[in-house]
Amino acid sequence: MSNKELITILQQQIEQQNEQMKQVVERQEKQMEMFMKLMTGSNTCLPKPPAIPSFVAFDPALEIWSDYWQRFNTFLTAHSVPDEKKADVFLVNQSPVVYKILTNMASQETPAKAITALSIPDIEKYMMEQYHPRLFVVRELNNTAVLEALFKHKEDELSFNKAIEVATEIEDASKVANETALSVQPEVHKIKPQRKQIPIIQQGSQNKQHIKCSNERQTEPTTDFDNKNQTCSRCDGRHNRQNCKFKTAVCRFCQKTGHIERACRRKKRMSSSPNVNTIRRMSRVSADPVFDREEDGEDVNTVFTISTVGKQLRATVPGVIARESAKDDTISVVMRNTTRKWSKSDSKTDNLKPFFKMKDTLSTSHGCLFYGSRIVIPKSLQRDVLNILHNGHFGMQRMKQLARTIVYWPGIDSDIVNTCRGCVTCAEHQNNPPKEPNHPWITPDSPWSRMHIDHAVNFMGNNWLVMVDAYSNYPCIHATSSTSTKATTSLLEEDFAHFGYPHAIVSDNAACFTSDEFQTWCRERGIKHLTGAPYHPATNGAAERLVGSFKKALRKSSFPPRQALQQFLMQYRRTPLASGSSPSELLHGRQIRTLIDTLRPL
Repeated sequence: MSNKELITILQQQIEQQNEQMKQVVERQEKQMEMFMKLMTGSNTCLPKPPAIPSFVAFDPALEIWSDYWQRFNTFLTAHSVPDEKKADVFLVNQSPVVYKILTNMASQETPAKAITALSIPDIEKYMMEQYHPRLFVVRELNNTAVLEALFKHKEDELSFNKAIEVATEIEDASKVANETALSVQPEVHKIKPQRKQIPIIQQGSQNKQHIKCSNERQTEPTTDFDNKNQTCSRCDGRHNRQNCKFKTAVCRFCQKTGHIERACRRKKRMSSSPNVNTIRRMSRVSADPVFDREEDGEDVNTVFTISTVGKQLRATVPGVIARESAKDDTISVVMRNTTRKWSKSDSKTDNLKPFFKMKDTLSTSHGCLFYGSRIVIPKSLQRDVLNILHNGHFGMQRMKQLARTIVYWPGIDSDIVNTCRGCVTCAEHQNNPPKEPNHPWITPDSPWSRMHIDHAVNFMGNNWLVMVDAYSNYPCIHATSSTSTKATTSLLEEDFAHFGYPHAIVSDNAACFTSDEFQTWCRERGIKHLTGAPYHPATNGAAERLVGSFKKALRKSSFPPRQALQQFLMQYRRTPLASGSSPSELLHGRQIRTLIDTLRPL
């Protein structure tokens, strides 16, 4: 064979190799494009994520919501945050508790919303509903007419709202009466018998006598027997009230002067009333000379925030379900229809329609309505029953299972769901939502085609540059004192001098990898630079797994860090993978010789 023919054959082989390499490159580029479409929906690389400014999370124990919201808006204005990013900035800077509460409230919308779809007005509305204090109007019960009107109601019929309604009606009637009366009314006194005028002779300074008429009532002398049997209205003692030593005493109950608490008539009236417990629960306030005025003082509206209100009805009290069922408009009609006969018009009434469908399973007993073996709870007691079902915070499924054994009302399942979602304690301790699975990287067709790199910062006194081949899992690790772009590219050049330039490099969004200097360095060498999703290290999982294995090996080793590193690399490159081949075999096509191989005789 002549030299010319040999040269021709070599040229043909070179052209074939170039064509094969070109096909491999094209195939790799198509795979990269497909991956980028899955990751970002476009053919371009992920842009550098904008820096999100940090702001202190909202803590209701330290600050009220209105002040925090004002500070947050000032913060957004100072940092020139665009409108479309304001919601993201708020969510990123909040605590897990606030994030879960917003997630639950967004999911309750119709249709349900994802928390990432919330706008800044939606967030403000939800936070106002959750943390802004609500104002109620409460009237003090120091007016005698109001108290007497409340005493006429039975204790089981007197609720908080009913007491407010009665007090408002009495005060309005009194105001109308005062407006329609004459502007000046003469005082009306009881007609008393004419007092006898007794002349009193006084000696003047000039020995002249002056005669005055005394209007003092002439009292008849009383015997010792009458004084002993007379009850003093100032102290309840057995003596004349004119001689009582408590004339100037101040009552600790009504704050009036002239008697003590033991003889206070107001206290006796309230103690003898059947509604005393209800009144004390509703009007109990601390000792405040401004707030606790006299009975004849002016009544005003006092506005303040109510934190807790005592329950007027308890579902566990015997007989209360029967009494409330008789008062409930819907259940009373259903009980009457159950014992008599249902009409066709009942199927068209909104509140009776759910019971009409189950009329064959309804029954009455002891004044209560039953659906099968489950007692139907009236609307006034449903909140108490929900609290009983939620004891222990076991979650909505267990609440439903427990409720289906004994209680029922239309829509009980949705009420249980809303109770669980609105419970702050359950939101604070609920399990984290499941993580979305990451899309796996496509395995390259050839070794040293796609490299995954990362930095292990401040480990054992050094920073470490970690690089692994996606095809063979062949590792390369370098100790470095700097994580700058210049130091990183210098170390990469050392490895690429041994194995050549790869087609692609995958890294996270660190500053040294997203800098213009690194992008220029990659373009000059024909390397495509890819980055994972921001704040998701798992998208660069190959490098992250190598970092974890490398740190564990160095912590367990008794050698110095650099000697332990060489031992780890030698062992890692020699150990077979799940495919049966070691990283060195997949990269070099041969097995490297390590200390374990010296046991084999030559």
